[in-house]
Amino acid sequence: MAGVGTHPSRVQACYPPRMGSLANVSGLIAFIAACLCFPLFIAYFLDRRTHEGVDWFKRRRTLSRGQSAEATILSATLLTDRNTGSKYSAAYSIVYEVRPEGEPPFRGRGLEVMYFSEAHANRVDTGQVVDVRFDPNDRTIVLVRIDARKAKLEKDAARRAKEDALLGKR
Repeated sequence: MAGVGTHPSRVQACYPPRMGSLANVSGLIAFIAACLCFPLFIAYFLDRRTHEGVDWFKRRRTLSRGQSAEATILSATLLTDRNTGSKYSAAYSIVYEVRPEGEPPFRGRGLEVMYFSEAHANRVDTGQVVDVRFDPNDRTIVLVRIDARKAKLEKDAARRAKEDALLGKR
């Protein structure tokens, strides 16, 4: 009766592998971390390439802590060779003449990726005066964007107020 399924290799093959071992858990954690970090790593470097070396963190820091100034757009060029990942947005290379308060004016270039509707609302065109923020140390310039919906609501409210004033309403 030795041949009735008592062979040791067949008995051991019926048991599932041990899943609770530390090697399996750490391998699973490493796999999940790689799946999460790799796309972020790729997105970070694609963003730096799109914005010519100025990463997202630097732009956010300049927007929050940078010095405010008015700037005149000397040139605004739509870059067709930049892939922004969307058919609704484009990259604009903008040359500014920045006039900080109490300092001599300087010229600098910024690269903005925005929706086409945002470009219209933010007056991205040659000769327009816009608000910017810049880093005084390395002169990184970031456009302070206008919310397109808010700008439209304010414009509509001003139009209604003007019409009401003409009609004598209060």
